[in-house]
Amino acid sequence: MPKVPVPIGAPSQSIRGKEVPMWYVVQVIGGQEDAAVLKIQKQASNETFKTVFVPKYEIRKRYSGAWKTRREVLFPGYVFVDTKTPDSFRQELNKVTTMTKLLSGETETGKKKFIPLSNEEKTLISSFVGDEDHVMKMSEGIIEGDQIVPATSPVITCQCIRVPVLNGHTAAVFVKFRKKPTKEQLIEKLTSFSGEPQRLGLPSAPKQFIQYLEEDNRPQVALDVDFENGMGISVGRLREDTVYDFKFVGLSHNTLRGAAGGALLCAELLKAQGYITKK
Repeated sequence: MPKVPVPIGAPSQSIRGKEVPMWYVVQVIGGQEDAAVLKIQKQASNETFKTVFVPKYEIRKRYSGAWKTRREVLFPGYVFVDTKTPDSFRQELNKVTTMTKLLSGETETGKKKFIPLSNEEKTLISSFVGDEDHVMKMSEGIIEGDQIVPATSPVITCQCIRVPVLNGHTAAVFVKFRKKPTKEQLIEKLTSFSGEPQRLGLPSAPKQFIQYLEEDNRPQVALDVDFENGMGISVGRLREDTVYDFKFVGLSHNTLRGAAGGALLCAELLKAQGYITKK
């Protein structure tokens, strides 16, 4: 089982000395989530957990000419447990005759610790699946005039990028800040960023590392991948988001900035800093 660091600010399991239930994640074999829940409920002591469940979502599929609603697993390979005694629950998992692992990590001192979901993560998932049947209902809407008005929930955020490309990596990025900046402040910080390669004036370094494009359909690989000879980054479509603070699209040249050009720039930096010298 992989070891992961305990996130800073992970919620405590107690409030004023009183233990409170938290959500933990159990790894199971994909496709056997419901069977694992039944085995846990049957073989583990119910005194060690409040509830164990599999988050699901509704989907409409057509069978024999008729549309039917069915439920699919939202996080394949994982079961969620609501418990205030994770150590006791872990001992009970040893009784379950199926492969289960309670996800854990290590503290800064190296001590093993079972990691609950943060309050923010729990709130976000609950906003999708609710606290009763843990199923994300299908989004519904009504027709008003010539427009479809969506329902208020569930709140889903996404961006779609279609990519038949030769060179270039495009990323849809979602970001949340401790203190939310304005859109203008964020653009200014991106475009004014300058690092050591720019300060030293290295031959392969882009003069402007990041450019921001105002057009609604930029950046595009065909138009922007060669910015600063393929060594610069293009950012655009910065918008406020319904779940996070902002979302934007970033583009870089994967074989120049991300490979050969990046390696050459590293060599130039090592030489400029005295790590590579002439013999």
